[in-house]
Amino acid sequence: MTLEESRLIEVYDSSDAAELGSAEARVKEYDLKAENASERTTILERRHTKFRGATALYVHFRKISEHSTSEIEELVFRKATKGGPTFYVIMLRTTPEFYSRDHVLYLRIRDGLMFTDVPHGVCSND
Repeated sequence: MTLEESRLIEVYDSSDAAELGSAEARVKEYDLKAENASERTTILERRHTKFRGATALYVHFRKISEHSTSEIEELVFRKATKGGPTFYVIMLRTTPEFYSRDHVLYLRIRDGLMFTDVPHGVCSND
């Protein structure tokens, strides 16, 4: 099996919440900016919502470059942590061809996610 385009579901945190302030500002800064002159971004849906009690931003957009087209969905929310405010991002990146199938998987993963606080120093990437 080969993939012409990357397809992934990613969950990550970002410690720039204090600097950027809002989920809207984070999406504008990192996701909606064109990476080069030939890239176009079209917002298909953007709405404010709640996720696990936190105010969140959901955005679905399409990025088209000269070599590829990506469908991207993100749910971004901000949460206070001991280390300061943090953005949490749940993202799907796929191709238009696989979008409907991958979107269903994304929703199942997103809806099943549980976030728990881990004491500092207990968890490590090492």
